[in-house]
Parts: sequence; C-alpha cells; structure tokens
Amino acid sequence: MNKSVRMQKNGFSYIILTIVIVLWGIMFGMLAQDMRSTTINYEQFPYRVLLFFSLNTLYYYIGQFIVTAKRSETTRQLHRFLVLGVLLLILHLAVQNIHKLIPGLRSPFYIAFVYLFNVGILSLFLIYGNFTIRAFLLKNKNARYDSVWKFFILWLFLSMFFIFVPEWTWIQKVYLGVGIMIATYLASTPKWIAYLTKEEKFSSIFYVLGVLSTVVLLWLSIRLYTIPRYLPDILKEAQYSIFFTLSFYFISAYLFVSFAALLINLLLASVAERRYNFWSNMQEFSHLLQQDLNVRSIYDKLLKLSLEATQAKIGWIEMYKGTDVIIEATHNIDAATIKQIKGLVEHQFISLLKPYRYIENTGIKGLRTVLSVYITLHDKKKIGTIYLISPIADDFEEEDRNTVVMFAKQAGIILETAFLLQESVENQKYQEEISITKKVHQRLLPKNIPQPYPLRISAYQRYADLIGGDLYAFYYNEKENILNFCVGDVSGKGASAAFYMVELKGIYETLCYPENPLILPDKMVEISNNLLTRAMEGHVFITLLYAQFRLNEDTLYFTRAGHTPPLYYSAKSQEATYLSEGGLAIGLVKGTVFNQNNVLSYVKYDSGDIFIFYSDGLTEAQSTEGECYGLERLRKVLLDNVQKDVYQIEYAILQDVYKFKENTTLSDDFTLQVIKVQK
Repeated sequence: MNKSVRMQKNGFSYIILTIVIVLWGIMFGMLAQDMRSTTINYEQFPYRVLLFFSLNTLYYYIGQFIVTAKRSETTRQLHRFLVLGVLLLILHLAVQNIHKLIPGLRSPFYIAFVYLFNVGILSLFLIYGNFTIRAFLLKNKNARYDSVWKFFILWLFLSMFFIFVPEWTWIQKVYLGVGIMIATYLASTPKWIAYLTKEEKFSSIFYVLGVLSTVVLLWLSIRLYTIPRYLPDILKEAQYSIFFTLSFYFISAYLFVSFAALLINLLLASVAERRYNFWSNMQEFSHLLQQDLNVRSIYDKLLKLSLEATQAKIGWIEMYKGTDVIIEATHNIDAATIKQIKGLVEHQFISLLKPYRYIENTGIKGLRTVLSVYITLHDKKKIGTIYLISPIADDFEEEDRNTVVMFAKQAGIILETAFLLQESVENQKYQEEISITKKVHQRLLPKNIPQPYPLRISAYQRYADLIGGDLYAFYYNEKENILNFCVGDVSGKGASAAFYMVELKGIYETLCYPENPLILPDKMVEISNNLLTRAMEGHVFITLLYAQFRLNEDTLYFTRAGHTPPLYYSAKSQEATYLSEGGLAIGLVKGTVFNQNNVLSYVKYDSGDIFIFYSDGLTEAQSTEGECYGLERLRKVLLDNVQKDVYQIEYAILQDVYKFKENTTLSDDFTLQVIKVQK
C-alpha cells in the first residue's frame, strides 16, 4: 500500500472516530439537560436516532479496522481481546462506583456520563469480539461459513433498527430466535484449533477462558450493578436488547465451544501427535541410509529417536559381536546401573507373541519401567538390543513399544547394509563391495513365496548388472486373509539402485507390520513418496506398484506409481487386457501434485483369472535388430498358455523372451510374477 493511500485511510478513520465522539457528546448534553430539568427520558426519538447512528458508525469502524489490519497469530488476537476486556471491565467498575467515594457526585452530568459510558464500552467490546471471531472463522477456509458469517453480520446490523421500536413484539422475538440459531451454527466448529501447536493450545485455553470470563463479568456487572433509580438497564430495554443479546450470545457460545474443543483436543492430542511423530521419526531415520552409513551415527540416531518417541529419560544400545556385548550408545546411565537393569530383564518372562521385553514396575526408584527391544537382521538374527527406562511405573503404552519395534526393524536393515559396506571399504576391493551389496539385495528378496488359497504364485528376477534395482516382496496377513504385494524398479542399476531398494523394502515392511492398521495401496504409495522424496537424488526415481489381494472379497486393489501396467486375463471373457490406470513415479514430485495423480484401482477376479506383473526390463528386451519385445508379444504368450499352471506360464514367457533377444545382453534388470486364481 503506497503512502498516499495509507494517509487517505488514516484520515478517514479519524473522521469516523470524530463522528462517534460528536454523536456521543450530543447525547450526553441532551441527557444532562433533560435530567437537570425533570427526569431522564431516554426513550425520546432524538436519543434513539443518535444512538442508532453512533452504534452503526462504531460497528463500521471496528469492522474495517480488524478486517484491514495485518493478520497476526491466533494467540495474539486472543491476548488483545483479553487485554481490551480487562481494561474495559476495570474502567466500567471505576466509573460505576466512583460516586461511592465522592459524596454528592450524582449530578445530571455524572448520571448521563455513566449511562453513555456503559453503552459505549459494551458496544465497543461486543463489536470488537464479533470481528475478532470472524478472523477465527476464516481459518475454516470454507465458503459456506464465510457466507453464513456475512449473513449474520447483516442480521446484527438490521437488529439495530429495533432501537426505533420501544416495545417487544412477536417479530422481535422471532428475529432474536433466528439470530441465535445462526450464531449457534457459526460457533459450533472452531477449526482454528487444528492449526495450533501443542504450546499454543495450552496458552490459548487460558486466553479463551479469560476472555469468556471477562465477557460474562462485564455483562453481569452492567446488568446487575447499574446505579439504581438514575440509569436505565440498557440490557433489558427492547430498543437495545436484540443487538446486545445476539452479540453476547455469539461471542460467549463461540468461546465456550472453543474452550471445550481445546480441552478435549489437549486430552486426545497425545495420540495424534505420537502418530505424527512416528511417521516423522521414521522419515528422519530412513534418511540415514542415504545421508550417513557410519555405524556410530546410526547408533546415536536410533537411541535419540527412540528416547524422543517414547519420552523415556534413560536408555542405551548394546550390540553383540560373537560372545561379546558392547555398549555402543548411552543416555543418562552408568555401567553399574546397566548391569542392575540387565539382571532384572534377563529374569523377565519372554513372550513369543511380542518382539520385546517389558517390565511395568521394577520397584527401583527412578528406574520404574523398562523396555528392551531386539535389533535383528533380515534373517531374524539378533545383533543387539535397545533399552529404554522411565522413572514412572508402566509408562510406555503399546503404541510406544510398537514404535521402538519399528525403529529396531528399520535399524536392522540399515545396519546390515552398513556392516557389509563397512567390510567392503575396509578391504578396499571393488569386486568384494559389489558382491556384498548383491548379498544384501538377495536377502531382501523373499526366500519363500506365500501361496494363500486360492492363489498360485511364481516369481522370477534377472539382473542386467551384478546388482539390480528391481524389487518384489510379498506379505501375507493370515488374520485378515490379505496378501500384500509390491514390485518396484529403481532408475539405473548397480549399487546405487540397490541402496534405494533397501530403503523401499524397509518402508514396505513397516507399512505391512501386523501392529499397524490395514492401509490401502494408494495410501502406501503416498507414504512411500513422502518418506523417499527428500532422500533421493534429483535424477533418481522409482516406479512402483502396490497390490493387495483381499481374498475374502475376491478383489485385487492396486496403485501404480509409474510402473508398467499389469496384464490381466479374465477367464469369463477369455480376454487379456493391461490395467493402465496409474500415477507418477516415486521421487518425481511430492505433496498435492503427486497425491492428485495417485489412483486406487480394483479388479473383481474369479477362478481361472491370471495376473502378470513385470518390470520394463522384460518388455524392453531387444532383439539383434534393436526391436523391443513389447506388450503385445507378452499378451499373446499369455493367451496361448492360460490353461497351464503359473510355473509353466512363467517358463513360456521367459522362453519366448530369451528366444526373441537371442544373444543380445540385457540393458536393464527385469522381474516377472505370475499369479493365478485356482479355486
């Protein structure tokens, strides 16, 4: 805003304030003159006209001031509202009761001043409150709320015309009732609370309670303690009460609902915040794989995140090397206390159903609750333990324990890679590094493929280099009778591609962990993109397909993030088609753009149906003439072999691909999975 415009607006504001002061001064003089001669007759028409115009002028000025003012934090707005209310309440009580300290002060001028002062401060406070709450309503970002608010403001404005109606009628009662219903609707959803941090919620709950108390006290003080026989009760007069009552009800209702919502939100916030912190910590920990494979850094970060996630006060990590136990990281604990705690844990009953040991109360002051979680490699071999201690008995909830289990599981994958690469660096042999990394990759592939009824599954993978960037994995949830399946392809090949594949496998296993709620493929893709995008280099991306066979529903749900479209054969129609619905590859974009292109698709299957999943290395295999194998050849081979079992179909496809490419080398890794429904 340029200087001339600002000066123009400031000048206009001064004019409005001058008008309000002049109007109030005229009413003051008229009231004082009337009281000097006879008695107060505040229902005379001139008073109503002056009061009407002064209220509307004040209404417009405050509204423009708050709407055009620079938006500030919610807590600041509440703080200003509270300060204004407290100041006005103090001024009101001082003016209202000063006659008790100064005998003979009850002159006509004093009575007129107190009367107009009560009307003024109540008008100022309620109008300011209305427009302050408007700023909170705008945080809903909902056009409907904005429209209802504008209608409510118009309703309040029109209520001022009842100043010219000296008596109550049924019209005024209906008008007031409709206004209360509109105010109730606006006050019912204080969505601004969702944008606050935990600290802001704590401060806001006190501010809201303070403002609510101030509103009620100011209302009751003016209503109950007006000077008797001299001043009218402005809250009971028909010509004033609709505007004041609606404003008071709206502000009080909104503040009361906000106070209740803040209180409930704080009571339930720990669950939501822990879930948020869980995914944030998982993302941060996953970045270690790309940022730093130093074993010492991994230990320190693992202990730090575990302490933060559970709010434990004491902890350490010990690792096993042969028969030796080495303390790798500690926090607020010494060797003697470690020995004491380990003695308790070793005598603790080991549950085969839970991957941790938990002591609810050790009986030792300051060391009440103990949680120990094993760090395991991919083959379930135990390589270390995380110990966490709280001074409060039974302090770690089930969700806290499962979070640490997830960290330990992810740490095992990262440490396995770190150990192997560390060994490679120490030997300074490139071939040995490649060989070790290949072992990591092979360990990530499933050794045993589940065969839940009525599915029959085969899987094949071939590398173009010593280390590949293709990945596939299965996870069968026996309790829910759901088969989760993913296939991915990291751009490029070699060690770099394998490292990204390790991270992707860790995320997949975390999402499929039995303690987590069931997640549909589109959400799994969204989470994977959020976790991987920051860690990936600019030129790297991952094509991915998450599939979920819900066997009780005979339905396949899948989301394709840039991966090759699955080939589906329907035994009923005897046709083979490519399921081409899909979105963007992992790592290309993040946030809203990625999520908007993320599509959840499904297929209802029946006995005899066949699904072919593959990577582009298969369809892009080239002949000696440079021609690609292509989608149509794959489709034809499937149609020629639909009566065979999955292994024969797999063999037929591979035989056709290798016959087509003859002696040419593979330019990319490829995977092939055949799934057939056999009831």
